[in-house]
Amino acid sequence: SHRLSELMSTTATVLASSWTKSLSSGYKSPHNPQILFELRGEPRVVTICLKRTDRGTKNVVGMIFFVSKSVSGDRTNLKDICGQSRYVKAMSVTETFDLEPGKYNVTCCLQEKGLEAPFELSFDVPLEAKVLSEKFVSSMEGSWKENESGGHMSIDNPQVPLHVREAANFRITLQQLDPLDKSGLIFFVLPWNKLKKRRKTYSESDIVAQSSYVATLKLSTEVHLTPGSYIIVPCARNIPQGRFCITVESLHGQVDPLSLQIAEHENNVQELDCMEVLKDFEVEDRVFFCEDPTPKLIEYLKEKKSVFRDSVFPPTNKSLYDSTGLREGKLSKDVVHEWKRTSDIFDNPDMYVDGIDVEDIVQSEALGNCWLCQGIATSATSPDRIQELFYPAEYNPYGVYSVRLFHEGNFHYVLVDDYIPCKRDGEPAFARSSDDQEIWTMILEKAFAKIFQSYEGLIANDPGKALLYITGGKIDSIEADSPTDELWEKMLHYSRQKWIMGVTTCKLPDEESSRVNEQGIVSNHAYSVIHTHNLPQYKLRLVRIRNTWGHSEWRGPWSDKSNLWTDELKEQLSYEDKEDGIFFMTFEDMCAQFKYLTFCQITRDDYPHVYRVQGVFEPGQGGYGLVDNPRFAMKVLTRTKFIIRFILNEDVPKNRPVRVFVCQGGFKFPSLTKSDVIHQSRYLTTQKLILECTLEPSDEQYVIYMCLGSSMSEPVPFKLTVATDNEIAFDVPFRDPFPYKVELNDQEWNPCGGYMCTQNPRFKITIEADCPSEFVVNWTRRDSQAAKGMRIVLIRHTEGTNPSPYLTDENCVSLSRYQVTKSTTMGVESAEPGTYLLIGCLQEKGLEGAMFDLSVKAEHPI
Repeated sequence: SHRLSELMSTTATVLASSWTKSLSSGYKSPHNPQILFELRGEPRVVTICLKRTDRGTKNVVGMIFFVSKSVSGDRTNLKDICGQSRYVKAMSVTETFDLEPGKYNVTCCLQEKGLEAPFELSFDVPLEAKVLSEKFVSSMEGSWKENESGGHMSIDNPQVPLHVREAANFRITLQQLDPLDKSGLIFFVLPWNKLKKRRKTYSESDIVAQSSYVATLKLSTEVHLTPGSYIIVPCARNIPQGRFCITVESLHGQVDPLSLQIAEHENNVQELDCMEVLKDFEVEDRVFFCEDPTPKLIEYLKEKKSVFRDSVFPPTNKSLYDSTGLREGKLSKDVVHEWKRTSDIFDNPDMYVDGIDVEDIVQSEALGNCWLCQGIATSATSPDRIQELFYPAEYNPYGVYSVRLFHEGNFHYVLVDDYIPCKRDGEPAFARSSDDQEIWTMILEKAFAKIFQSYEGLIANDPGKALLYITGGKIDSIEADSPTDELWEKMLHYSRQKWIMGVTTCKLPDEESSRVNEQGIVSNHAYSVIHTHNLPQYKLRLVRIRNTWGHSEWRGPWSDKSNLWTDELKEQLSYEDKEDGIFFMTFEDMCAQFKYLTFCQITRDDYPHVYRVQGVFEPGQGGYGLVDNPRFAMKVLTRTKFIIRFILNEDVPKNRPVRVFVCQGGFKFPSLTKSDVIHQSRYLTTQKLILECTLEPSDEQYVIYMCLGSSMSEPVPFKLTVATDNEIAFDVPFRDPFPYKVELNDQEWNPCGGYMCTQNPRFKITIEADCPSEFVVNWTRRDSQAAKGMRIVLIRHTEGTNPSPYLTDENCVSLSRYQVTKSTTMGVESAEPGTYLLIGCLQEKGLEGAMFDLSVKAEHPI
């Protein structure tokens, strides 16, 4: 107190201010009173005192102040702190600083948020100082309501107008006020100058600022805004109603009072991501649903009078551009201007218009995904195959579709909404149909973009991959640059069998060369083979091919403009001269112009029987080859092909060593033996693996075992899918060949007489069966001492007699291998009825402190 009175007697500058309800945000928050001061001349020592002036109060709380450099002379965010006082629970705090000339801010903090109190800030030197005005902050409270709760990044949320008078930095804070669970919060800012109407639509390019998406009750973001009018749109995921607070703090100038925008709901349709419905469906690899969720979604959306908006693959830049680094920068940022629903692109959208044919698919040259468009176009040679992909099979006003695609051995369902990337003119930016109003091509391309995590992720891939997803067929690719009779016969055979074919050109060695050669063929591009025509009477072998661009055709012999065409051939081959990307060329020219032929053998329903199960590696399970690991038994009555798929299903993926075994045997020992294992997968560090095998019919059970690299200390969930070409009995009760078990735990090794000595722990075993019995013994040390030589022996025993002190191998009915180990196993294949002694021996004498567990499992009661 003496020091304080001495200081105050020499004080040169004093400013009065107060903590208020809107400027009392607790420890180390910029939302507290701030005093700006400027120090001129030479560097000097400055003593600053912060003192509460509400005398007589009993509410003494923690107090501290921070000194930070101020470049602009405005409020700061405490980013450049150059000094701070002690933290004290008192009515005043004083600190001395060595300061260079310049502008500084002092932020005065109380530990308790929301506490209102007056204070003085004093300096022991004369200087210019001012209290930064509280008018720089404006707040308002509002509510998410049933008709104003559109979810993540939806315009169908409350809208808060903000008028900016001069360019400045603003800190915008969104706080969820109701005591609910933490929800995902985000807000975004759009330009808007109509104060009496809500904004009903927006494109991503309209957003001038947005916060991060965080699961929290409160988030803040600093944004720079130029003069004009804006709306702030606060969004919360999965909150149908609830209160929020928006606070806008300017770091430079005045903030006008905030209020809610006037709502016009009659034309607004709420968008939902339907997560409360989708959580009940099993999903593999992010996007592949094992069961089609669309029928239930449509029913739910009808009830809610809403439309679907996919939050996993949203209509934002996240879904346009690659984030994996594999294809980043391949897609121009100028292609897509906005996302539009199909009902906003077309007057009367429909899934199909005038049927399905290869000419429906028109690739955009802005996106190098000819591999995909080729696969779609060649698949369209069978319209039924395309129609099987979509549900519903017609346009629906709820904006949700599922696409049935093949993934890792089975058909799954990929869910999409009908937001489509569009160019500045409002037309689709990427693949589209040649038929106006038709949407199936765009929906299918979007499903692939979701699989590959972005539209940019579709650039440059293997044509066979598209065919595999669409058909589930067997894919192969061969070199086609030599016109052999064998290759031609193959193509004729594939064509007759309705297999899908495509051809691919090579990349030009000179990257500066035009992609289209002088004969009209595009380099590094995939084409669809529509048909082959064998015309021996004309000594002709013609191939009908289509460029997925829908233009840029072959200009050589038998092209549309060729004079080789006769009226007879035109009629026979349905020749048309039009710029549609379709052309004829000879087989010889095809081999000269194209490098590879890809074909797809449709073998639908090769594995029509699918069995799925979920399980858990419990603590203690998972060790390599342990018979106590999760297992599933099955009966196979006919020769059967299997595809076994194993997936670790952890919330946070941890690549672990995994292996799958298919076994048939006695399972005598704690770990599988070579004689138990019939097939096994590779031993890989991965989240998932696949094992393909064929099993013969058998009266004996087959067992699938899963193992990890070591025993787990916590539960590890997994999923197992088994697909077969014939029906089997799966997950039948496991038939244990050793159903009779005895376990003794925490036994003391006392006495401990050493190797092959009968003065060791011994147990009497009585076999009462009227036939020889098989049993297995496991002896495991549970102490912390080092491993020693260990052996188990079994000898005959006669009641009332003592065995010899030391044994030889000849004295024993059975004995285990001698090992330096802490666990050993002995199998007894055929023990006659009678009484035996089971003895555990350690190499060293006198290890009486050792502890062990003993287990015996037997074929008959023991």
